[in-house]
Amino acid sequence: MSISIFPTITEKIQCLYEDFAFLNGDVKYKEDIPCICGYYGRACRHMNDMANSVLCTNCLLSNFASVVEVAEEYCKLKGCKLQELNKNSCEEIHVELQNKVVRVKIDFIEDVINYLKQRESTYQNFYFAFGSDRGFPYQYGYLIVQAANMPDAVRKFRKDYPDRYENCLNCAFVYTQEQWNKLSSDMGKCHKVI
Repeated sequence: MSISIFPTITEKIQCLYEDFAFLNGDVKYKEDIPCICGYYGRACRHMNDMANSVLCTNCLLSNFASVVEVAEEYCKLKGCKLQELNKNSCEEIHVELQNKVVRVKIDFIEDVINYLKQRESTYQNFYFAFGSDRGFPYQYGYLIVQAANMPDAVRKFRKDYPDRYENCLNCAFVYTQEQWNKLSSDMGKCHKVI
C-alpha cells in the first residue's frame, strides 16, 4: 500500500473519532489527545492537513485516522467491502500500520473496524420537532435526520441549522424512533428528511 505515514485529519474524521469514543464509553479516548488539540481533537492543529508533528505521534485521533485510512486502502486493494473484514484482515492492517510506524494494539484496530461496520449498517430516524418560536427554522412540525446514533444526528442537524445560542439546538425537542412511536399527540407535518 502506498499511503503516507502521516494521516490527514479532517472534520469528518474528527467527528467519527468523537462518535467512536462516545460509543465506546471510554474517557481514555478523550484524555489521550494532546491538551492543545481540544476536546476529542476538535481544535486539532492539523485539521485538513497531515498530522505530522511530534504531538501527533501518540495522539489517538491521529492513530484512529491512520486505521481508517489503511482500512479503506486495504478494502480497495483487496476488492472487498468493510463488512467483509475479519480478524485476519485486522492483523494485515496491523502489519501495514506498523510499516507506517503507527503503534496501535490489534484490539484498537478491531474496535475501530467494528465501529465502522456498525456505523455503515445501522442508520435510524431521529425526529427534530419545532414549536411556535419564530427563530426556529420551521414553526411547528418536525424534520427527520437519518443517522447512526444521536450524536451523529445532532451533528447533521447542526450542519444545516446551527445553534442560535451556544450548545442549544435550534429546535424544541429531539426524539429517537422509539420515543416518537410512543407520542400520542399530532406533531404536524414533516418539513424535510436529512
